[in-house]
Amino acid sequence: MLSVHPSAEEAGSAAELRGAAYLRAISFYSYPEGRSEFAARSHRRMKADAEWEAVTAKVQGRDEAYKELDVTCFIATVEDDVDPGDAAAGVGGAVAGSRSELLAELRSSLDASAQLPAETAAATGGSGGVGGAGCSGADGAQPGRRRRRLVVGSLDLNVGAALPSEELIGRLPQADPRTRRAYLSNVCVAPAARRLGVARALLRAAEAAAAGKGVEQLYVHVVADNAPAVGLYCGSMGFQVEQTESEGFARSLQRPRRLLLAKQLVR
Repeated sequence: MLSVHPSAEEAGSAAELRGAAYLRAISFYSYPEGRSEFAARSHRRMKADAEWEAVTAKVQGRDEAYKELDVTCFIATVEDDVDPGDAAAGVGGAVAGSRSELLAELRSSLDASAQLPAETAAATGGSGGVGGAGCSGADGAQPGRRRRRLVVGSLDLNVGAALPSEELIGRLPQADPRTRRAYLSNVCVAPAARRLGVARALLRAAEAAAAGKGVEQLYVHVVADNAPAVGLYCGSMGFQVEQTESEGFARSLQRPRRLLLAKQLVR
C-alpha cells in the first residue's frame, strides 16, 4: 500500500490559489494535438493565469457574478518529502521506493506553480488540513515548518442560493437559502493522483466547512453518464439525486445531460 495521504484545506495564500488554478487549467481545457511542447505549455500557462485571476476575484468577493455567494477555494496536497534525486533504494525499502516513484510521477506532471515550497508555521498560520497534518516533529520534519507540497486537487465551496447562470438550482432549504444552501464547483484531481483518495479528502473538508457555516443542504452538478463521479458522490459520500436534466434540454445547450446531487448536512 502506498504511503501517500492527501491533506485538504482552504487555499489561503496566492501560491495555493495559483496551484488550484493550474489544476483547473489542465482539467477543464483541451489542448490541440500535434503542437510543440512549448506551445502546449504556453497555452496551459495562459489558461492558468486566467483561472488564477478568476478564483482570486471570487474568494475576495470582487467577481460581480458571484456577489451573492461566499466562495472558498480548497486544495488537496501531498507532502513532497522525498528528494527528486533520491533513488528508491536510498529512502527505505519497497514502500518508500514506491512512494518515491509516485512522488516523482506527480512532480513531473505538475507545473512549478502547483509545487509549493516549504514554509514556516508563521507563514501558514500553523494549521493543518483535513486528512493529514501540516507540520510535525515526530516524523523528521522540523517543528513549526511545513515540507514541500504538491497540489493534487481543488474545488470551490459556494455558499448561496444559486450559482450564476445555472438552470439546475437546489430546492432546499426554502427558508434563507442565501446562507443555508451551498454548491460545490470546479472539482478536479491531477491525473497522476487519481485513486489516492484526493476527491474524498476535498469533499470531507468542504462538507466540514459548510456545516460550520450553518449550511443545511450541499449540492453538486455532475454529468449523468460520468459513472465514477456519480459513484463517488452517491455511493461513497452520501449524496442523492434531486434533479435530472432531460436529454432534449441538454442538447439545446449543446452539452451532456447533468444531474443535481444533494446532501443534507445540518438537521
